[in-house]
Amino acid sequence: MVQVIDEASINDIDHVINSELIAQNPDKIAVWGYPMTQYNLKDGLRKFDKRADKAAVKELTTLHVMNTWKPNHMHKPPKEKRASTLSSRVFIEEKWDGTLKGCMCIDGSPQRKTIPKKSAASPTLATESVFMTCLISAHKRRHN
Repeated sequence: MVQVIDEASINDIDHVINSELIAQNPDKIAVWGYPMTQYNLKDGLRKFDKRADKAAVKELTTLHVMNTWKPNHMHKPPKEKRASTLSSRVFIEEKWDGTLKGCMCIDGSPQRKTIPKKSAASPTLATESVFMTCLISAHKRRHN
């Protein structure tokens, strides 16, 4: 059951609440929530069973075929190198047509200690820009 937001509970004077952006009915909330539906591998396997397994294997196979990493034995690199090894996360997304897609992301937080701040800058997107692009695409029925 989706609850409709009557008022935003922000008591901070730095934030301005635009009443036009607050969802007034459950349909608007569903539209905003659907693009963000993503499951970690464990939850995805629990919900979608073999379909999620196939999506995850397809993503990992694609990365393997593209030679994105080289396997090493766990005890081969020195201890300092092992401590800075990056871990990965696999997510399952349900696309608009009901198919599942596996997405693999790397947790880069161990690299923060080794890369200088000046060379680590990367451009970021404003959340509003992403949502506006999604809404325009949905309105024009662009589903790809």
